[in-house]
Amino acid sequence: MQPTKARLLLVIAVLAAAIGWAVVTLIDAYADRTMPVPVTAPLIMGLLALVVALWARSTRARLRRQPGTTPMDPLLAARSAALAMAASRTGAIVLGFYAGAVLALVP
Repeated sequence: MQPTKARLLLVIAVLAAAIGWAVVTLIDAYADRTMPVPVTAPLIMGLLALVVALWARSTRARLRRQPGTTPMDPLLAARSAALAMAASRTGAIVLGFYAGAVLALVP
């Protein structure tokens, strides 16, 4: 497994923005209303981002074997890497989709 490149995340975000823009435009054109966005959506996404950031911070300390931390089990390290990869790609998709929705609703 290799680290996720920023270019890949940018491409995913741009594609998701195009899809978000298209979905909002189609809903606006055919349903004669704007796409409903629940108030809790950004709150939940922010909370999930905070949890992943805290997980990454503790994982980094354990991998560097800083004083006061226990060494990380190899299976837990692999699962943490998979979580990081999934979280970065999911974050790019969500950010891109909502950015496309905002771009469609600005005019």
